[in-house]
Amino acid sequence: MRESLAEEAAELAELSKQLAEMKHNGEQTELRTKEKWAKQPTAVNITAESDNLIKEYKAQFATLKTRLKDLSGNTRTHCKLSGVLTLAILSTKKDSVEERVYSTLLESAKGAIEASRNAVEALQEDDLRILFAEETQLFNILAHAAAYDSKTDERAAQSQLHLRELSGIHVDVAIKNRLAVTELELAADVEQIKATTELIRRGAEKTEIDQAVAELAAKKTRDSAKLVASLQDKLSVANKAAVERHQAAAINFELERAQAFEQNTFKEVAMANKLRQSLQAIEKNVQVALAEKRAVLLQALKENSGVNEEVRRLTVKQIEVDTIREELNLRGAYISIDEGYVVCERYLSEVVQGLEPSSGYVLKQIKLYSVEDLKQLQEGTYLEDVRRKLKKQISAIHYKHFEASRLKSLGRSDADVFSLYQDVDAHTKEAIGQIEVATAAEVWRAKNICESQLEDKEKIHKQYEAEVGKLSSEYEQQKSMLRTLYETDRQQLVDKAGRNEITDPERSMFEVEKRFTGSLVKAELAYCENLYNAYKAVLGRITAEEATADELHHLRQRLHKESDAMEAVLDSSTAHRLVDLVRAQTERRAKEEKEFRDANEDFTERSAQLALKEDEESKALRQEVKEKEQQ
Repeated sequence: MRESLAEEAAELAELSKQLAEMKHNGEQTELRTKEKWAKQPTAVNITAESDNLIKEYKAQFATLKTRLKDLSGNTRTHCKLSGVLTLAILSTKKDSVEERVYSTLLESAKGAIEASRNAVEALQEDDLRILFAEETQLFNILAHAAAYDSKTDERAAQSQLHLRELSGIHVDVAIKNRLAVTELELAADVEQIKATTELIRRGAEKTEIDQAVAELAAKKTRDSAKLVASLQDKLSVANKAAVERHQAAAINFELERAQAFEQNTFKEVAMANKLRQSLQAIEKNVQVALAEKRAVLLQALKENSGVNEEVRRLTVKQIEVDTIREELNLRGAYISIDEGYVVCERYLSEVVQGLEPSSGYVLKQIKLYSVEDLKQLQEGTYLEDVRRKLKKQISAIHYKHFEASRLKSLGRSDADVFSLYQDVDAHTKEAIGQIEVATAAEVWRAKNICESQLEDKEKIHKQYEAEVGKLSSEYEQQKSMLRTLYETDRQQLVDKAGRNEITDPERSMFEVEKRFTGSLVKAELAYCENLYNAYKAVLGRITAEEATADELHHLRQRLHKESDAMEAVLDSSTAHRLVDLVRAQTERRAKEEKEFRDANEDFTERSAQLALKEDEESKALRQEVKEKEQQ
């Protein structure tokens, strides 16, 4: 992460400025060269110019290769340090998690480190391959500079290039659409967290919860429909602007090709920047909403006199787990988007350049994303395991407290209460065991899902690799055949010139060179068109796979959020009802005790009065008997 979004925006603006300057300098250099050569065409020494350019570009390509190797070395070092840091952070959790959990997380972390290292190695190899391919292409042109006819059907070549650029616009817009939909989903999640917080604050009942969840779902459906319409309009506008620019562009294939390279680079960096900005903004909103929810829950605990310290401690821990789990889910959504863009943009850049796609590197890259996705799912599952266990423990404590109070009110002994505690602990232990079994099953299921998805993705890319490999093989065979014909024609021409059978050997050699280079350009044009058609086909399969993955992710998140909302509010409502019930029972017992005391006091007073009356009557009776005896 950069220090600030402003710094990223400044770097992006600087890149745009550099690309504009490069384009301007290239156009000015071409214009000056044309003017110079037009003034003295006979003074132009094509061979000398070609030799100078070959020498110059050899040095430049050597510099680029050195820089690439240095960058690759730095990336490998960073990758290694990142792996060490990941393992070090994980080791701090060793004593706080179960051994089976730690073993699974450790295995996933090592898998991610290995996949990252393999992806970096593949990237270096593929970038070097691209540099070598561009270097070979340029030197082939310079080797036949006098006759190289880049303008052979240049209009068709430029038209085909523009079609590839339109595909690039579709890829760029498609990933922005995915990002916009994800932002809408996450914004709806934030809104639901806030609504849940308010329901908890008010101690809402189930009917109100159902209504709130339904209203939020309906609002999101309306917002989604508006967003889809807006995104379709933006795509139409982008297409129209690109077509108008293409129609107005002068026929200059090499210039348009170079500009396409630059724009692809700029869009790739801009999209990466947009993804980071979006993640930071959504992450901030989620954290604010979670902080508010946490404050409300803690305040409710503080105000609830019926909650003991152990429940407070466990509830605080549960809130912390929920926060970490939300952050994991958030990053998981962006991993999927990042994968789709990196893969499609990599393929597109190479198709625009007319190069064989980097299927080997892409396969390593999707393996890395798959491992990262599995790691996120496993961590999320174990956090859910901790959360469910905490809830079970909290529920058990509430039940113990309530039942103990009830038993004591009935005059039951401490032994009965202790027996109750033992039964509750036994049931809680059994329930926690069932949670662990369910968690293990969920981890196994997540691993199978990730492996299945990876297998499906690898199948798509391997088929594409085989198809493109066949096209490239045929193209290389065609170039080899053309070069063989060229060498044969050239040798025959040399032989005829040696026998003085040709009046103008130089002109004849130029025609042979021109025919050869023209054939190469046509073969390259056909190859680029075949690559483009293959790319369109695989792009459709990749897009379908991404749409399915997005829908599953959004569905999982939606169910998760609705369940969390219902659970949190019901927990709060249940706690309030338990407190009210305990209070009511306490008040009833106090009333009964008062009535008993009042009745007992009345009974005592009446007994005393009766005893006094009885004494008086007995005394009078004895006096009466005594008087009768005296008579």
